[in-house]
Order: sequence, then structure tokens, then C-alpha cells
Amino acid sequence: MITIQNRKSKGDKYVVTDRTSSKWYARNMGILGTVLAGFIIIHMAQFWLKYKVLEIEEDLYNLVVATFKIGWFVILYVISILAMGFHLIHGIESAHTSLGLYQKKLVRFVKVFALWFSVILTVLYAIIPIIIYFKDI
Repeated sequence: MITIQNRKSKGDKYVVTDRTSSKWYARNMGILGTVLAGFIIIHMAQFWLKYKVLEIEEDLYNLVVATFKIGWFVILYVISILAMGFHLIHGIESAHTSLGLYQKKLVRFVKVFALWFSVILTVLYAIIPIIIYFKDI
């Protein structure tokens, strides 16, 4: 919704767009947010709904292993986690500006922190379904 509102408020498009001033993920928050929203719905339906609401007698460990043995689900999960990583980088970088903490000497630190924090989280979350898929459990 924010992306649609921003596009409506801009009016006419520019003849020349300087794509070097912003990153790909910053220009595509609408797409990344939509991927994340879909992922959250699927993730909650697959794990939380089955385990907490429907009270399936299967333990959570076996449910996770069975789910991550499905190839398309692993691909969907990894793509969604990558979207989360990009979304997180932009969120951390933008948050310090929105909070009024934008200072020249902090910009480099915040950008490096956002990148490394997001990469570490993305790798750690994405590796779980990949390991389970390829491991002989």
C-alpha cells in the first residue's frame, strides 16, 4: 500500500532516472513486502496453525522435517528468507534516518552493520531447510 501511495503522489515519471542513488532493494520494497506477507501466511499456516490451533498430534520436529523434505517448499522458504534479508538491510538503514540519527560519521557504520546483520540472519535462517532437505533423516 505504501508503494502504491508513493507512486500516486509522485505524479509524472521522470524522463531520466538515476538508479545509482538507491539500491535495488530500496526501490522494490513493495515486491519484497508482498513476498514476505505471503511467506508469513504460508509459514504460519504450515507450522503454527497445524501445531497450535489444529493440535495435530505429530511433534513439531517431525512436522518441520517432513515439510523441509519437499523441494518446492525449501525453494520458497529460501527465496522468502532472501527477501527478508533485503527488507532488513533497507529497514535498518532507513530506521536511523527516520529516528533522526542521521550523521555523516554514523552512515558508514550503519550501512556495514545493516549488511552484515542481515547477511548473517539470512544465511542462518536459509541454511536450516537446506540442511534438512539434503540430510538423510
